[in-house]
Amino acid sequence: MKIVGLSGSHSRPSKSHTVVELVAARAAERMGGKARCFDMIDAGPELGRTFSRASARIEHEEMWQAVLDCDLLVVGGPVYKGSYTGLFKHFFDLFDRDSLAGKKVLLSALGGSQQHALMIEHQLRPLFGFFSAHTLPKGLFFTAEALSGTDPVRLTDTALGEVDAAIEPVQPLGLWSLEGR
Repeated sequence: MKIVGLSGSHSRPSKSHTVVELVAARAAERMGGKARCFDMIDAGPELGRTFSRASARIEHEEMWQAVLDCDLLVVGGPVYKGSYTGLFKHFFDLFDRDSLAGKKVLLSALGGSQQHALMIEHQLRPLFGFFSAHTLPKGLFFTAEALSGTDPVRLTDTALGEVDAAIEPVQPLGLWSLEGR
């Protein structure tokens, strides 16, 4: 099982990237797969100057192909002015409308307070709905308090429980078979 994490963060180190990485790793651990993560800093500012996939850099195509080839896509990032970052949106603007149809997507976000939690339902879910992707029913919203430790940083036990509940539908005995995508 291939799991790709994609964070909308364009800074490093990034708590948002850490959350996406930890969620993807937990999903891989629970489902016997491998996780690979990217964020917008990997795409760099060149992505903002890219108007088609045909004119994109090879690094961008590698990221797009990883998203297309994965069994589960874990997306997330910082809540930025009530939404995801612009570069994150632009990354998906360059996909064909039908290219993510049926793709299983776990939505997550990291915000400063619970006031930002609706970003998942009002911003991320409609974005992937446009592509006819199958977003998992439970989105994951965390604040910085969901992270503990320093080296390594980890999710708290409560946050891990939330991740386990969110990925349950795609586990082998879950609601969705991985074969039918």
